[in-house]
Amino acid sequence: MRRAESLKTLLTLFALVLATGVPAVAGGEENKPVFVGSNSMLGQVIATSNAMLPAGLQEDEKKGGGGGPEGGEKVEDNGTNPGSLGFKFMPYYRYTKLNNGIKSTDDLALFTMIPLTKISPFSAVVLEWSVGKTMDFGAIAEDLLGGTPPPTIPCGPPTCGGSLPTPPPEALARGFDISGYGDFRMRFLQGVKMIPGKKPGKSTVLMLGLDVMLPVASDPILGDETYYGAPLFVHVHNLNPQSFFAFLHFYFFDWGHRSDAHPVNADKEIGFYMGRWFFQKAWDNGYYVLPEMQVIYDNESDADLSVMLLPEFGKSFKLGDTGMTAYIKPGWAIDGPDEAERRFSVEFGVRIIP
Repeated sequence: MRRAESLKTLLTLFALVLATGVPAVAGGEENKPVFVGSNSMLGQVIATSNAMLPAGLQEDEKKGGGGGPEGGEKVEDNGTNPGSLGFKFMPYYRYTKLNNGIKSTDDLALFTMIPLTKISPFSAVVLEWSVGKTMDFGAIAEDLLGGTPPPTIPCGPPTCGGSLPTPPPEALARGFDISGYGDFRMRFLQGVKMIPGKKPGKSTVLMLGLDVMLPVASDPILGDETYYGAPLFVHVHNLNPQSFFAFLHFYFFDWGHRSDAHPVNADKEIGFYMGRWFFQKAWDNGYYVLPEMQVIYDNESDADLSVMLLPEFGKSFKLGDTGMTAYIKPGWAIDGPDEAERRFSVEFGVRIIP
């Protein structure tokens, strides 16, 4: 009941933010939103910079103002800045190995960001779904087949909301890979303020959001059968059109389970903080690096702390009139000895930005 009331309060507050949707105003100009309707990562930076410069010195957004020493080519949006809420579509593959040897694979996951400009000038919804997912228990096959199998298998966030049910004998008889599709994720984002920096091109973007997981997985082992989500606070610090720091803060908690949930999932309690902290450096030739640190503090697992370092390397380019970014993102645990935590991961995919 307490969690349901908390969720209702969060939904109400988020609805109020969406309803007001008041963008920040720079330079004292009324009715001129800083959050412009642009897919470009430069849109928000240049809008702020222009408002701070004399009319004769304002940059032309078509030039981009950052392609080279003379302005040069426009620096394209590579789809990585959390403060840029233009449309983008991203198919990706992700492989994760836990300390206990279990392997989780998103054979094909789809990520789509859709601007909600009719609701607010700077808001969007993100839809994410693993349409092809596999859990591989081969590393603990002897434990599962010998004697009495344990009722649960440790698996911590973000790979799982909590422990997994042990695969039933009929599933083990078919092999140790359980495949199907996973849970569905929705994230609502609302920009609430942009704070211009003291120098042209610098700014800070503040955003609020709500992240919701819907238990639709095809197998109890491929999802949590639990309704859970998180309020979200984002602050992005744009240093220039090619570099930024970004910090995303989530706190996930559950508020219900599917009526037909497996007993292990029906008893599952979820409560953990997740921080995603980024820095990007991009170059005029389209290459960029985006190291990320993920910090998880799980209140439901003996207050366990885990940290992952995930450096992303990518290249942006044009395919006709469509912006594309190809990337690869390996990850290593730098503090996570618990058997339920991640040891290694790798992700690669393509961001498509019309």
